[in-house]
Amino acid sequence: MSVIAVDIDGTATAAPEVFQVLLKSLMDAGHEVYMLTGALTSDSPGGTISSRIEQLITCGLHRGIHFVDVHIFIDKDVRIIARMKADFCQRHGAILFIDDSDLYQETVMVHSPNTFRLWPHAIRPSNR
Repeated sequence: MSVIAVDIDGTATAAPEVFQVLLKSLMDAGHEVYMLTGALTSDSPGGTISSRIEQLITCGLHRGIHFVDVHIFIDKDVRIIARMKADFCQRHGAILFIDDSDLYQETVMVHSPNTFRLWPHAIRPSNR
């Protein structure tokens, strides 16, 4: 059983039909999928677990089917949020991190070097 970390905004929400299939397949194979996201404050849109769960449901992604849990990292500095995501990957031994942010990808590369990183544009359906 391996840990997979997936960003919400701009990643899972950008191609929900792709992530419905991908995340369900990973969970069915016994992997633990965690949805990771950042927020500037707990009062900002998406700053609560319940608001993020609702957002994921609107994308057809459901706890227990597509992911185990949601983690929100709150800070006004996105570099600190990036480090929190990287620390999550390192602490949990995540084998895969999927995120659309170059900053988050680079931070995970430095602080969790054993985590394979995937940019979602590599799996998004083409608009062409």
